[in-house]
Amino acid sequence: YGDVSHVEQISKGTIERRNYRQRLWSLGTEAEWRFNDLISRGGLGPTQMTFGLALDGADTPESSDKPTLGRLWDWGARLGASSLVTGNSLLFHGGVSRRVRFPSLRELYSDALGRFLSNPNLGPEVLIGGELGLTWGLSVFDLQMVMFHQVLSDGIVRISVDASDGKKRQRVNRDRIRSTGFELVASGEWDRIEYTGDLTFQEAWQFHGDGVAGTRPEYEPRIVSRLSLSMPLYRRTTVSAAYQFVGGQVCLNAETGGHDLLDSTRNLDFQLRRRFTFGDRNTFANADALVSVTNVTDGAIFDQCGLPQPGRTLRFQVRLF
Repeated sequence: YGDVSHVEQISKGTIERRNYRQRLWSLGTEAEWRFNDLISRGGLGPTQMTFGLALDGADTPESSDKPTLGRLWDWGARLGASSLVTGNSLLFHGGVSRRVRFPSLRELYSDALGRFLSNPNLGPEVLIGGELGLTWGLSVFDLQMVMFHQVLSDGIVRISVDASDGKKRQRVNRDRIRSTGFELVASGEWDRIEYTGDLTFQEAWQFHGDGVAGTRPEYEPRIVSRLSLSMPLYRRTTVSAAYQFVGGQVCLNAETGGHDLLDSTRNLDFQLRRRFTFGDRNTFANADALVSVTNVTDGAIFDQCGLPQPGRTLRFQVRLF
């Protein structure tokens, strides 16, 4: 159960107070079956199957001067299975699921300082998806590969609308957003260096109910990848680096009403961390000191229309515990 409240105070000569509240609740159950040996069935070893059901609900008993959201109910379910092959180094896993997400207070009622038109009629998003993958534990590294396909019905997206005081944006439910792709994750050690890398490739399309051809949804890049390296030096000192690549994506331009293309971005971060221990203290006997540089190349990284992330940033941090 969750209870979210938000109080908004606006001063226009007199202070206007607006109260918003949303309640969320969920009830779920899950069953699990284990089979110790399925070698006679295709060479599979220990196998586990799970099946779960959930009932979710939400309402907004307080919504200031805007219409309240009636009590909403929906359900979720998941069926999954995993199985080890002979040798216990290769794990196959997969599952299908149905999940629901109710719109938040911000999505329902926020006007974002006059840039948005609120939409209290938003309905829940329903995600139906399936995945199939394997996890391989090797002597030098661990590898995981997953293929997925997802269909998001009534997805909450932003559109441009003409208002009396100019163009604004509004959140609405669209018919369908479909995405298909795969994820690849690897981690391991090479000499003294620990590394973790991941790659996600997906094709995502947004379909409307008016017969219009599919378009790219906002902020859904085709490729996202990351590589992290970490190496211990001496006396509890560790140096690490991280590189991230995000492919091109589209965003809604509120002024023109059309979609802008955000170029692909590359980000490089460095970090030096050391831990200290003071044996003669009972409190604050440990200290964690960190020096980091983010966005080393000082590149212009836009993850939203017109809102760049900070440039090169130097950060010092000391934590006592």
